[in-house]
Amino acid sequence: MMPLECVVKAVNATVRGWVGYFHYKNCSKTLGLVKSHVEQRLITHLRKRYKVRDRKTGYIKFPNRTLYEKYGLYKVPTTAGFQKVHAWTLRTSESRVRENRTHGLMRGNRMTVDG
Repeated sequence: MMPLECVVKAVNATVRGWVGYFHYKNCSKTLGLVKSHVEQRLITHLRKRYKVRDRKTGYIKFPNRTLYEKYGLYKVPTTAGFQKVHAWTLRTSESRVRENRTHGLMRGNRMTVDG
């Protein structure tokens, strides 16, 4: 059987990868699901390791707080680090067309392009 530190280290590496993939603007629901899944799976692992048969007893013996403080489980953030959309993503396609048409301006003098 692998040492518990190695198991938690491997789980943490995987979870950090999931967080890196799912961590974007509207991610609370997804990351909450990932967080609860990881907690449940680690509790199940601990129950099997320490031969705790009853699920309820396992949740009492290994509360979520203990998973983070004693065993060093990576705490999954349930909100994105940024909440606002960047200004450049809000530009409409019309403004991009206008920008492309005015690209030929040189210090206020319009350059005409005959096509």
